[in-house]
Amino acid sequence: ATMRLVLKQDGTAVSGTFASGHAADMEVTGEVVNGSLKIEAAGGGHGKVMLTAKLKDDGTLAGVLSSEVGDMKWTATR
Repeated sequence: ATMRLVLKQDGTAVSGTFASGHAADMEVTGEVVNGSLKIEAAGGGHGKVMLTAKLKDDGTLAGVLSSEVGDMKWTATR
């Protein structure tokens, strides 16, 4: 399934919405420091979800999504 992550950055603080396509959208909060993104969400029928990623030279993000059901790789484009 295609998931959607909408983020807003204010300095190092990041907030937004994560939509898995399988449950209610979840609010996310976290930070981006030196090109490394760490955000987490709780609720939405998925329990706790953590996303980490590195900003790549081409402007995309690549990382790992961790949840109660396991880990998976993810990528994002603007």
